Amino acid sequence: MKNFYLLILWMFPLMGLFAQENEVKKSLPEKRNELKIDMLQLLAQPALEIEYERIHNNWSSFGGYFRFGDGGEELFRDLRIGGFYRGYFTQSKEYGTKGFYGELLTGYYEGNSWIDYYNNNQATKYTGLEVGFKLGYKWVNRSGFVLQADIGLSRGIIKDDNSPTNFLLSGVKVGWRF
Repeated sequence: MKNFYLLILWMFPLMGLFAQENEVKKSLPEKRNELKIDMLQLLAQPALEIEYERIHNNWSSFGGYFRFGDGGEELFRDLRIGGFYRGYFTQSKEYGTKGFYGELLTGYYEGNSWIDYYNNNQATKYTGLEVGFKLGYKWVNRSGFVLQADIGLSRGIIKDDNSPTNFLLSGVKVGWRF
């Protein structure tokens, strides 16, 4: 019986030597911050949207956005400020947080609504709080250059009477991971 115990004591260290490591190390990328500018807003409308994103882990991130510009036409908001949470569905061990993602967002907005009073257009200000979602894809190269395209929808949940109910969200952002 004593020999059996000695054999077992010898087997445990040997099993550790021959065991294969199944666990894949999932380290966070060194660069965990991103700053981006929405080129679609900048070129299509007279507006500037800046977005900051902080990488939480290889599958999620959170951040905020700030958009301001001339909302001279209806449905264009003069000001948007808010935050988001992103979940990434493409697993990338090398860079993390790139590929296909879904985003939940919330924020505050202001804008102008043009109302026609007997052929006399008048602008009235509106404000509100929105919630929404986006789907998108992000590319990141080795040096940290970021290209991101997304599309989504938001809805004003607490809003003025003359505020639009739904907003289409889209963007093509370029930026840098640092």
